[in-house]
This record gives sequence, C-alpha cells and structure tokens, in this order.
Amino acid sequence: MGFIRIAGLLLSAVGVRLAGAVLGLVLQILLARWLTPDEMGGWFLIVSLASFAGLIIGAGYPTLGLTALARYHTRGQPGMADQFMHKAAYDIGKYALLMSLPATAFLLLAPVDSVTRLAVIAGLSVAPATAIIRLNGTSANALRRYMLTIVPDFMGKTLLMLIFVALWVFVTGGLSLDVVAGAFLVLSYLTAWVTGRVLGGHGITGVGRDTASVRLGKTWASRAAPLIIVAMALMAMADYLTLVATMLLPKADVALVGIAIRLSALVGFFTQASQQFVLRDLTGALHQRDAAQARSLLMRTNLACVGVIAGALAGFAVLGDWFLALFGPGYVAALPVLMLLLLAQGVRAMGGINVHLLSLGGGQAALGRTCLASAVIILALASLLVPVLGINGIGWAAIAGELVWIGAVAMQTRERIGWRGDFLALFSNHNRIGQKPPPAKPALGDAA
Repeated sequence: MGFIRIAGLLLSAVGVRLAGAVLGLVLQILLARWLTPDEMGGWFLIVSLASFAGLIIGAGYPTLGLTALARYHTRGQPGMADQFMHKAAYDIGKYALLMSLPATAFLLLAPVDSVTRLAVIAGLSVAPATAIIRLNGTSANALRRYMLTIVPDFMGKTLLMLIFVALWVFVTGGLSLDVVAGAFLVLSYLTAWVTGRVLGGHGITGVGRDTASVRLGKTWASRAAPLIIVAMALMAMADYLTLVATMLLPKADVALVGIAIRLSALVGFFTQASQQFVLRDLTGALHQRDAAQARSLLMRTNLACVGVIAGALAGFAVLGDWFLALFGPGYVAALPVLMLLLLAQGVRAMGGINVHLLSLGGGQAALGRTCLASAVIILALASLLVPVLGINGIGWAAIAGELVWIGAVAMQTRERIGWRGDFLALFSNHNRIGQKPPPAKPALGDAA
C-alpha cells in the first residue's frame, strides 16, 4: 500500500469523522433545546454507558480481530475468520447476559431517580449493539472495506438519530428522554444488523455454524480478554480523561477541558485510522518475511501520523483562539490545555503501531497491564497537578500517561518481537525488522 493510497484513505476517514462530528454537534444542539437539563444529563449517561459497557461486553474481540482476522484473510483462511466471528458473537451474547444480572440488581435496589434509572436501562441495553458494530467494523477492516469500518460507528447512528429527532420534533412539537432512549436503542441495533448484512458471511449476522475447537476458542478468549483494557485506552481515553476532570474540577472548567479533549481525540482518531488501514498489508509482508516492504509501510504510516499531529499543532497555534470562540467566548481559555492534549496525541503517534505488533506476537496480557498502569498514573498525577495548575494539570497528566504507555509498549515489543515499529526505532540501524519470530505463543492461525 503506497503513501498516496494511505493518504487517500486517511482523507476519507477524516471526511467521515468530520461529517460525524458536525452531525453530532447538530444533534446535541437539538437535544439541548428540547430536553430538560436533567434529561440531557441522562442522555450523556446513556451514551457513555453504551460505549464503556460495549467495550466490556465485546470481551476484547474487536481489538484482537484487527490482527487475527487480517492474518486469516491474508493466508486465505476465511473459515478461520468465520470461526473467530462465531466465537466472538457467542461470547458477546454471554457477557451481555451476565452484565444484565448486576444491572437488574442495581435497578431494583439502588435509590435513584427516574432519569438515572432510564439511562442505565437504555445504556446497558444498547451496549451489545455497540459491541457488534465494532466487531463488524473490525471484520470490514480485515477485508479492506475501510469505509464500512468507520461509517456505521462514527456517522451512521448519529445521522439516523438526527433525522429521527428532527422529524419527531417537527411532527409532535416536543421531545422527552424516553423517546430519545427508545430511538437510540432501535437505531443502534438496526445499524448493527445492516452492517452485518452488508458484510455478508463475514459479519456477525451472516456467520454460519462452523464453530472453532474448544482449544482454539480458549486461545482466542485468553488473548482477547486483556485487550478490553487496551480497547479502553485506544477508543475511550477521551471519556476516561473527561471522567478524571469531572472528579477534580468544577463544572465550568470541565466544560473547557471537555471541548479540548474532544478536539484532540478527533485528531488522534486520524492517526489510529491510518495505522489500522495498513494492518493487512503489514501482516502479509511479515508473513512473507519481506522486511523491506514492512519497513516501507511502517515508515509511511508513522510519517503520516506525525504529520497529522504537527499540522494540528500548527493550525491551532495560529487559529486556535478563533476556532474555540465558535463554541463561545469563554472557551478560548481552553487553548493551553488543548495544545497539551495535542502533544499527548503526538506522543502516542510517535509510538507507531507497536500495540498491534505486540498483539501479533501474543502480548495481549502485557498490553493490558501497561494500559492499566497508564490510567492509574494519569489519575494520580492529575490529582496532584490540578490543584496547582488548574485545567492544564489534565493535559500534563495525559502527556505523562502517554509517555509511560509508549515507552513500556516499545520495550515489550522489542523483547517479544525482536524489533519495534515506532517512529524513532525506524531510524535506528539496530532495529532489524523481521530479525526473529515471536518467541512465545504460536500464531492464532497455527493453533488450529
């Protein structure tokens, strides 16, 4: 995959993500105008629960599938890919059922208001659909159907919700949280179903009954489980930082940090997308022991990621005040923490795709421990720095957490794989790509 192809895919991802962001902004404006403040808080709780619980219910399979499914399709093993999807679908259903038990106990015993009760029910009910959409997106990525990887999750649901809300308000002249929650539930499962049908036999709705062996199923499950934490680090760090800010800052400052977090996460999405787009070609080059092709892919991807971050830093340094003023004059004060959070994204981009390389080598458990350590460091440092630095303490804590993350993952990748894929390592003469095979666990494709 050449640089022009990577750039084209990245620009497409940028367009979809930007379109999703614009649609999301319009949707939030509509909801804020027609829902009460309490109901609006309930809506945010629904979305957050659907995302976090969806990561847990997904049991790490969407993240593991980024490398496992790419390997199976590269090797011409579609049967293995279908078995993987079947196992993942079974476990998603199992964990969704298990999660419903404590949720039911909470709803019966916890003395909460009606809005919170509705939000918890709706958020947990949508969580399985969220997990299915992400898993189908992983399958689409392995099949190089890249738009299907990002459009349903980042744009599809939001567009459907916006159309529904606009029509409902136009017809009835009002809106309530129970109507919004019901629509979100139905449209989430509709998106999951349509995505699976478009993928045909490679999506969850199209997976047959060809089950994997017990041994192989246990191998997948054991490698996927630690990636729940990894998925939270890769996909839900913005929500985690917002939660940390909520615990440490007054609401007015949380609003400033929240805007900065969302904007930096939007930039960070582009770097993650560019890394995912080359995974199948990279696994193919590694399987064929084509070190030159693998190095070329890694170099182009790293340069694209660093270029995105550099462009974002330069753009906000020049136009940041004007851009933040679009949200309101008071949001201009968020520029310093926004620049810090962009630097944190730059640190992560410098780490390259070591996460995926380590996953290819069976290092999922190490990734899970590293993610947890990074999250703990962010919370601890933020608790110390926020009283002194205010909202900027969140930015410095995020940078520290990212430094710990990429440093630990780089060392683990070097130890387990024998070489690294991060930006700095690619300029080292001692980093010999493909120097030795993973010394530990066998590849998933060989486990059968």
